[in-house]
Amino acid sequence: MAFLVLLCGPALAVGQAATQGLSWPPDVDLYRDIAQAQTMADGSPLADPFYRGETLWYNPLVPGLVAALSHLTGQPVHVLYARAGAYLNLLAPIVFFLLMDAFFGLPAAVLSTLHLLYLRDPTGPPWLSPSYSPWLYSAAFVPALFHATLLAYRRALVAREQRWFAAAGVLLGLTFLGHTAPALLAMVVVVVGLGRDMRAGEGRDSLSRHVLLALAATVTAAPFLSSILGRYGLRIRNSAPLDWVWPPMTLPNLAGFVATQVSLPAMGAALLALAWLLRREPRRREAALLSSWAIAAAALLALALLREATGLGPRLVPRHHFLFYWRAAESALLGYGVATLLGALAWRRVPERLRPAASLAAVAAVIALVLPSYRERDAFLASRRDAERDDSRANRQEARDWIRAHSKPDDVFLAADDLALMVVGPAGRKTLALDAYFSNPYVDWRSRHDEREALVEALRERRVSAFLDGARAHGIAFVIHKRSDRWGPDGIPALAQEFANARIGIYRVLIPAPSVLIRGSLRLQADLGVASWRAGGPGS
Repeated sequence: MAFLVLLCGPALAVGQAATQGLSWPPDVDLYRDIAQAQTMADGSPLADPFYRGETLWYNPLVPGLVAALSHLTGQPVHVLYARAGAYLNLLAPIVFFLLMDAFFGLPAAVLSTLHLLYLRDPTGPPWLSPSYSPWLYSAAFVPALFHATLLAYRRALVAREQRWFAAAGVLLGLTFLGHTAPALLAMVVVVVGLGRDMRAGEGRDSLSRHVLLALAATVTAAPFLSSILGRYGLRIRNSAPLDWVWPPMTLPNLAGFVATQVSLPAMGAALLALAWLLRREPRRREAALLSSWAIAAAALLALALLREATGLGPRLVPRHHFLFYWRAAESALLGYGVATLLGALAWRRVPERLRPAASLAAVAAVIALVLPSYRERDAFLASRRDAERDDSRANRQEARDWIRAHSKPDDVFLAADDLALMVVGPAGRKTLALDAYFSNPYVDWRSRHDEREALVEALRERRVSAFLDGARAHGIAFVIHKRSDRWGPDGIPALAQEFANARIGIYRVLIPAPSVLIRGSLRLQADLGVASWRAGGPGS
């Protein structure tokens, strides 16, 4: 416990300082998650946060957790996304420590966690590193569930009790509800564990226990599976969210990425530790589990690079998620390797009664040495500046507040990509289309995009009848518009302005009753629907 407090306390203090007093988080990915959490908090736990009539596509666990916390605490969803990560994300290094302690003992746990938290990835965006981040990305929180799954699965293999296999299955299902990449890696680890049991002559009994694990995982993940598998059949119609690649990680830039973001000495040392683990480690079961995690992460990353080069292979998730878990495995391997060397060469010379105090002092000295530069990492300093910038955009918050007060959860807004993602979705409302990278991969983004552009063009050209036909077909109740856009809805009689500030205007769509449309249709066609539309009757 003393080691955990020493390791996690300084990180928590830095995370608290980075998020203190903020109302909005710094990254656009978190606005997508805020939209999902707000939709859940408003009573639609399985709904797509942006598209009316569609169901969720992004792993829902963390947004669901935030929605529950919002209900319990009374804090707005966006405030929790700005501040709660500093506390919740600390679970990942804590469970990582417990996992390494169970696998290879306390020295390996201390050294691995020390490297994970303070020594790895001093540069780069926070979502690329398994080190502690104060921002509530799903990728930053879910490693706690991944590590807990491996911890429970190891216990299941040792105890050979059904309750532990069921517990590991529940944790695996929760991991999948949280994020796909660690769930895939955990499945590989489970297959390796089953294979070892089969070779050891425990085939039938082990198979039945693993079937229980799989059933528990499936039942736990059922809410998400019912959407992506039951409704959509995993049929991809918009590949952009799965194909996104951080530009430095593309093949043409790979050499520069390795030079700036990868420590070749650390990777080499981790590979040596992996080789030793596979050949010499007496705890063969634990060696197999950690090795399968590390090798699977590296292999899936290589598969993503191969797909970019050849177009062959399945679409899984963006490749940086597999690098994320390779890096966590790298920290585990380095901690294990250094602990093994210290135990063999130096540690025995220290009197046993002095070892705990000496260890605590050494760890404290390392943390004190790196803490000044640690505070300046992008995850804390640059990200806070970005969050402060978003906090200062009062025009957006005024628009969100108006939307929540004057519209219903299923109301659809005609909005540009940025307003759809940053204003409409976080307010818990729907839109016709948004940026492809944040759009449901099981829904045809191109047709939605084209339909939105056609409606905007109709407004720009004052073709009111065409706009009303499209608005009626898509259930559009409002138009939201930035004053910096190249077109303006002012003066269009089909729209009534109901909100305006310095940058944003919101207009209610006035759709005439059918009888009014019949009486006014000839006049609409004759005069682009301006004066004659007003004469059509009370529906205007």
